[in-house]
Amino acid sequence: MICMATRAQIERSKKSGVFIKGVPFKLKRLSKSKLKQHDGCPRAFWFSQVLGRKEYFPPSTLANFTRGNAVHRLHEHFLKYFANNPYLIRENPDGFIKEYFTPLLDKTPYPEYVRGLMLWEMKRWKRYQDMQSAGLIFDAVKYFLPIILPDGKPAVELKIYSEKLDWVSIIDSAFWLPPNPKKKETEDKILIVDDKTGKHNPAYYSPLRMELTFMWRVAKELNIFGKTPELTSIFWPLSQDVLLLKPGKVQFKALDRRVDRLDHSIKHDIWPCQPGTDLRWSPCKWCPHSDICPRDLNEDYRFPAQLELTSF
Repeated sequence: MICMATRAQIERSKKSGVFIKGVPFKLKRLSKSKLKQHDGCPRAFWFSQVLGRKEYFPPSTLANFTRGNAVHRLHEHFLKYFANNPYLIRENPDGFIKEYFTPLLDKTPYPEYVRGLMLWEMKRWKRYQDMQSAGLIFDAVKYFLPIILPDGKPAVELKIYSEKLDWVSIIDSAFWLPPNPKKKETEDKILIVDDKTGKHNPAYYSPLRMELTFMWRVAKELNIFGKTPELTSIFWPLSQDVLLLKPGKVQFKALDRRVDRLDHSIKHDIWPCQPGTDLRWSPCKWCPHSDICPRDLNEDYRFPAQLELTSF
């Protein structure tokens, strides 16, 4: 039986970084960021979520947070504005897209992202306009604008929570995709999108696929669109890159394994330090607790074989 840590021990551990067992903890509202943190290093998760130590992020990380929030708001406002004024797109799509974004170039410290978003939206519109001209779809506006939910609001910055799973996520946007005539499809599909403001890096796809699968599972559980989303994607406005994923058995198994690893840590109160072998991508590089973490790498504990990680 594990003895419960005292309040004094907990406060000392917050300052010293010494690992102690028996800190009272119950995981609430699992998010993809929490799961990602445990996936990167269980000890970092313990510092933040279990011990409750205040996170001191370096200025560079805080700057990334600020940029990410600003760019997400830019895209959110654009999508909501045109979802509430669809006639603007019908009358003069390219003109109104340019008219919306151009003034923002001088009003934001991130003009390169404004250009990226403007270019992306113009590409999207042209694609659906060409399909409409070719008779492949009836209404280009339907596919250009985000899905309108039953309550009349557009599916933009949509916070979703499954009480059954106790999982929470945010869908940046969701769209209808027209049937593909080459595949003899007859029904529209649903695509959910997550925007990323970092640099596009295919070497980092594995954790991103985990995030998309996590988001897909919450959306499926809630059935907020009336049907299950078929596709998920990540969009990088700076480089115009897209990662498209149709979650399948491999992704579900990999996600379940990561959730099981987290449950195992909670159940057995074991939080190994896991900095990674590639120092360029070591979680320690960005960990807000690296200033006190003892990095006890010689710990004998390992996750059971069935919980070992594989890429997906």
